[in-house]
Amino acid sequence: MPGYYADYRKGVHKQGKPTGHDAFRQTVGCPVRRTFDDMDYDNFDDRVEYEFKLDNLHAGWCLSVNADRHASAGCQVILGFPKCPSRNNKPDEGPWKIFKTNAYRLEQNSFPYVLLEGLHVLEVVQKTEQNIPITVRLRFGSKGPLVTKVQTALQKAGFYEGEIDDDYGTRTLRAVLAYQTITFGDGTDNGVVGPMTAKALKVTWPTV
Repeated sequence: MPGYYADYRKGVHKQGKPTGHDAFRQTVGCPVRRTFDDMDYDNFDDRVEYEFKLDNLHAGWCLSVNADRHASAGCQVILGFPKCPSRNNKPDEGPWKIFKTNAYRLEQNSFPYVLLEGLHVLEVVQKTEQNIPITVRLRFGSKGPLVTKVQTALQKAGFYEGEIDDDYGTRTLRAVLAYQTITFGDGTDNGVVGPMTAKALKVTWPTV
């Protein structure tokens, strides 16, 4: 799901297997929306899981989003092919090569990772170029006083039972998803708190 994930670490995906390759390993549980009945992600029948499933970030074994085949059993993947025994240790290829090289050439082992929807990124870019105020959005991993206000409003509405703090964690996400479904209907729960959800919660919403 969209959000900020603080700790993906350098490590081998499928270690000891012919397709094993250097990648980025998940270290803690995080919310993941799983496709259930088809290959499209939607909010109607695709469940959200919170358990630690070892969903790593690795090469997708394809060079196009329109490819007939790719390799993922739930992990997030990046277009390209990895260097591994099953490819006779040929060099990495495609966008994966650039992505992995940029990280692996650094001395650090742990990396924060931000997953966003493309349309939201495009909106920020376009409005920044035109000096138009940008609407704030909260997602899993957000922190700050605005998160506290949302938690307080969710608690008042009977959806949040966790600690009131500045951390948009798993409990806050569960509360937001439940509130969005009850308030706006099935299929509307995306876990992103923007002006619509804020208005329903009666939380004054800023722009930047």
